[in-house]
Amino acid sequence: MLLNVEHLYKYFNGQALLKDINFTVEDREAVGLIGITDAESLPCLISLQAVRAMTRPPKD
Repeated sequence: MLLNVEHLYKYFNGQALLKDINFTVEDREAVGLIGITDAESLPCLISLQAVRAMTRPPKD
């Protein structure tokens, strides 16, 4: 497993943008994220990018 996301929530000004998002990405698997507008898919990508930045090892 390359990535496992469970119970992802994202709020903006008290409004839920993402509610209980769950998915798994396996090694060598291609995944697309589709929303009616960027406002639906972008918060998910931004949340994942923030988690990646927090868990990335420091540079030498």
